Amino acid sequence: MKRAYYIDNLRIVLTALVIVHHSAIAYGASGGWCYISSDTIKGWTQLLFSAFLSINQAFFMSLFFFISAYFTPDSFDKKGLKKFLTDRLIRLGIPLFIYSILINPCLSYFIILHQNNVGSSLFDYIISYNIINPNTSHLWFILALLIFESFYALFRIVFASEKIRITNELPSQFNILVFILITGLLAFLLRLVYPIGGKNIIGLQLGYFVLYIAMYLKGINANRKKWLDKLTIISYQKWVVFAFIIIPLIVFAWIDVTKHPGQIAYYIGGFNWKALFLSYWEAIVCVGLTVFFLSNFKKYINNSNVVTKNMSADSYAVYIIHPLIIVGMTILFEIIILKPVFKLVIVAILSIFFSFIFAHAIRLIPGIKRII
Repeated sequence: MKRAYYIDNLRIVLTALVIVHHSAIAYGASGGWCYISSDTIKGWTQLLFSAFLSINQAFFMSLFFFISAYFTPDSFDKKGLKKFLTDRLIRLGIPLFIYSILINPCLSYFIILHQNNVGSSLFDYIISYNIINPNTSHLWFILALLIFESFYALFRIVFASEKIRITNELPSQFNILVFILITGLLAFLLRLVYPIGGKNIIGLQLGYFVLYIAMYLKGINANRKKWLDKLTIISYQKWVVFAFIIIPLIVFAWIDVTKHPGQIAYYIGGFNWKALFLSYWEAIVCVGLTVFFLSNFKKYINNSNVVTKNMSADSYAVYIIHPLIIVGMTILFEIIILKPVFKLVIVAILSIFFSFIFAHAIRLIPGIKRII
């Protein structure tokens, strides 16, 4: 397969967007994060950043799953079952294990040490943390991807003799409509049991997983049917326009929640029109922004240089280590007198910069590139 530089570049931007996302939560935007600054944004600033994060949530992790899946069939074809699974266990399993068992508890210990709430030694805390509160933190994505990749390998074993049909046909407009209708409805139904922000399974927020699974499957399909070879923004222009039209509606939803805090319970799940609205809003925004970013990056940013090549190679490591940088920056800036919104912007920018710097340095250690 010819190198798709635009996907490498898009991966860089999405990784940076993850850092901005978590930095915003650290300063008071809606969402879960390991450390919230003592100096947070308020009022309209908080509302707009929360709306911005809702837009991110609607598409960026789903697009990560799509991109990951897009390269999976070729990887399996090239490596075969044994080498494919071994590679997945090394690339996904080792970072997941080390971060979840060791680094995440250490970060948590550092945070409570900063807050003067430590009641045990680091060793005791790590042991108790893994027994009482095992958590994958932001590496839930890697856990989910490891599960998805394993199921894909199982599928290839079962259907090994099936001839793979390769075409250059893009999904029809009707197929896109059906995708939105089904994923929106399934997300609505799933959130009756697993509302957004509710109980998670080792960090997996199941309320979001309908789109994650659907976009992963679409990524597999996109590879086999060579969708991205023909994709242009004109292909699905109506859906892109529709997505941009309805995106601002999330601001009104957040205004509703701000004025009536109890309304948040209706949006995150339940048999009501607000939960149904959010489920379908996310599905439409996911489709529209996925097409928008893929097609525009393909047309305008399908090139590479030394900087982007290294940043793309380092982006996986950046995703893994970035919480350490954000937490450190957030705590550092607590001693600086500055409006919270300016702190947020500066911390986000510096966290992006230093996450890529440290990730690149870590990957210079012999043997590390094999893992991350």
